[in-house]
Amino acid sequence: MPYALLVVYQILDAGLTAIGLHTGMIAEANPLLALVAHSPALLAIVKLSVALPMVAILHRARRHSVARYGTYALLAIYSALMVWHIVILVACYA
Repeated sequence: MPYALLVVYQILDAGLTAIGLHTGMIAEANPLLALVAHSPALLAIVKLSVALPMVAILHRARRHSVARYGTYALLAIYSALMVWHIVILVACYA
């Protein structure tokens, strides 16, 4: 279950970031991803090509405590990021 949620978060982050960049509401905070932020499709491809294999690795290593703690840490981080995306959207459209 946490792995599916991480995948959903990754997809939402890529989509919401692309929307935010396209509308000018946000700027890409990651300096490496900022290099491809001019293209929403390329940004989504790069984000997902890094994030989805990471989730697969965590899933394969789920029996190891470090992988479990890493998974829950990523869930917490991405949950906070989703809240941040929602705050930005509400602030811009309210």
